[in-house]
Amino acid sequence: AGRRSHGPGGGIAAQLRAAAEAASKGAACTADMMPRRGRSSYSARALGYPDPGAEAVALWLKAAASVTQG
Repeated sequence: AGRRSHGPGGGIAAQLRAAAEAASKGAACTADMMPRRGRSSYSARALGYPDPGAEAVALWLKAAASVTQG
């Protein structure tokens, strides 16, 4: 059983929505970063494209937020 927060954060659904939005913005910012690890680091062609792992985390958080809204 998870804890429910009824404080200023507005509960778990609101917190997950905020986290998903922040993760999505962060993922978009990775398009301007040169990859240093993984297959993307082998070529400069990755520059201009968001990091797939960062996009995946944003997607997972968005899905979790939508499920908790009920």
